[in-house]
Amino acid sequence: MKAFALANRFLTIIPWPSPPEEYGPGEARSALRRFPLVGLVMGLVLVAGDWALSVIFHLAVRDAILVAGLIFLSGGVQIRAVGALTDGLYGGGDSPATTPGGAAIMGILLLKFSVLLSLPAGGRWSALILAPTLGRAAMAYLLVQIPGTGEPPEGAAELTAEATANEAHAALVWSFAVCLVFGFIGGAVVALGAGVVVIGLRRATEGRECRGDVHAAAGEIVEVVALLIASAWWG
Repeated sequence: MKAFALANRFLTIIPWPSPPEEYGPGEARSALRRFPLVGLVMGLVLVAGDWALSVIFHLAVRDAILVAGLIFLSGGVQIRAVGALTDGLYGGGDSPATTPGGAAIMGILLLKFSVLLSLPAGGRWSALILAPTLGRAAMAYLLVQIPGTGEPPEGAAELTAEATANEAHAALVWSFAVCLVFGFIGGAVVALGAGVVVIGLRRATEGRECRGDVHAAAGEIVEVVALLIASAWWG
């Protein structure tokens, strides 16, 4: 529970379970393994919210709320990281609305909304669970594999100080298990596609000077890819 609470504090604004005041390196390393489980909890919150909102709102309104809700649960860290990374690669503009980063953020939001709108009932809830799970697994994997890339998020040094490849691979295994449970064959396809993207991001950023939190940005990118693959499979 300590490890899960640490991961939850690092990834979300959900106040429970509260993180321990003192913890050892073992709990810090284990927290990386729990990243996909935090994503699973976020996905279950989205599913519960979608079910509750279905009584009141039309599908399009629910999708907009869900997209905003995922940003809210994560404290907006990932979506901001995408903007910072894009601006770092392509240069900034005169205002946030005209920067490449601003365009990237708008594109991601529109993609997520469009994908959710296109998903049938059979795959909708599976996609809502798989996307945040795989996004957080990608963050755990890349925090270990490329810890020196960009500006790691606050607190990352505590979690990765003694982390090894075992923690990174365990996060991927946990995420794959969640995808199998909640998506069956489709979940496995989504997981494999997201895994290819994660490996590609690792190769593309390894050894490069990047601006911003590359790890959180990668989590957001993997979320979008997972939703797109889910739409192609269940749509």
